[in-house]
Amino acid sequence: MGGLIIIAIIGSILTWLLNENRDMSITDCGDCNVILISIDTLRADYNNLVKVDHSLTPNLDRLTKKGIVFTQAVSASSWTLPSTMSIMTGAYPSRHKVTNKYMVSSAEEDDLEVMNLKKLSPDLVTMAEVFRSNGYQTGGFTGGAGVGHEFGFNQGFEEYFDSVNFGGFRDTIPRSLGWIDAHKQEKFFVFLHGYDVHGQYEPEGGLDYRYVPKGYSGVYTGNKDEQKDLREEGFEKGQLFLKPEDVEFWKGIYAEKVERADIELGKFIEEYKNLGMTDKTIFVITADHGEEFMEHGRLDHGPTLYNETIKVPLIVIIPGVKPVKVSNLVSNMDIFQTLIKAANLRKDCCPGQFAKEANLLSTGPWRLKNRNSQIFFETEYRYYVDLKGVQVGSLKLINDFLNSKNELYDLQKNPQETDNLYFEYIRKNPDKINKLENFLSKGTI
Repeated sequence: MGGLIIIAIIGSILTWLLNENRDMSITDCGDCNVILISIDTLRADYNNLVKVDHSLTPNLDRLTKKGIVFTQAVSASSWTLPSTMSIMTGAYPSRHKVTNKYMVSSAEEDDLEVMNLKKLSPDLVTMAEVFRSNGYQTGGFTGGAGVGHEFGFNQGFEEYFDSVNFGGFRDTIPRSLGWIDAHKQEKFFVFLHGYDVHGQYEPEGGLDYRYVPKGYSGVYTGNKDEQKDLREEGFEKGQLFLKPEDVEFWKGIYAEKVERADIELGKFIEEYKNLGMTDKTIFVITADHGEEFMEHGRLDHGPTLYNETIKVPLIVIIPGVKPVKVSNLVSNMDIFQTLIKAANLRKDCCPGQFAKEANLLSTGPWRLKNRNSQIFFETEYRYYVDLKGVQVGSLKLINDFLNSKNELYDLQKNPQETDNLYFEYIRKNPDKINKLENFLSKGTI
């Protein structure tokens, strides 16, 4: 009797070990369609920007209950062009080299050469190219501007829509659904993108100011020209001086855009359900970067690497994989490698392209301590900044290479990134600083 009990216990332990070490990507999804959705400028804490009595994103919330939710996801950069190219190539901006819109040149502005992936990094392949070479139909439906075809984002797509500058989901979703319907008998990969939350996007019919504080009597109306002027002023002067009520006004504008974007996302999901393919589709929902609201003295995004600009939502939904929340520090740049695994694509597609093996789906609850221990991010926004950063655990280092400035934050004690510990660590913990700087020097090459 005792022997039987021991055997039963051993069997239970073996079963537990097998399940606990199971790669979450082991699922029969080789025939799945793949839809990658990027909600441009959606920061990770979108629900906490204003006090409302309901969620701003009920449709996105429903999706989080069906998928793997990465609660500590960051982007590779803090603005659209380099960040989205990192998503599409799985490579850091300093690797794919599409770090700005134009090449540095002494030529007149009209003659500036546009940065293009194929010209700068001909050895790299895009996610769309890999899917296409694996027999998928490929369609991209975007809001143009920072993801325009001229930079190489159309590389690998049979159809690529980008003709509306700063277009939103109202522009891209109908086109994507029409294309999907035409290809529903084939396997397909879709990139769906919208600028609905971006400062340069204005909703059809205008804003209704639903979340602007009542009684606001400031000078702003929330239009894109005002937002652009504030962005440029903050960029040129290094800091804005806005009244608290003006900051709350802009947060209210952002919250309205977030809610409107979520409504459009809900319409897409519902229409896609009607096509009857949800149970054989992998969904990935993320953002390319976040947005500043004076946490560090400015509005908009691009020239900094603080968490308000690089922490993003990341949800992966795969048929047959149970919902789970993962608190590991991860990068949405690793979506590429993850989809290669999840969709059972050829693993020899991209020799030397990825800095490290980083399959998000092998980040199960049992591996939280060891996966993706260093996360890197960088920005060379308009050539006026050159910032590179690394986070290891709760410590985050940002190096400003143009101004020889260093910042170090303990995000567990100071998530607002206002208490620079760099010089304290130089005195008391120089080994930790050296280790972080060593990671930084190697991680983005």
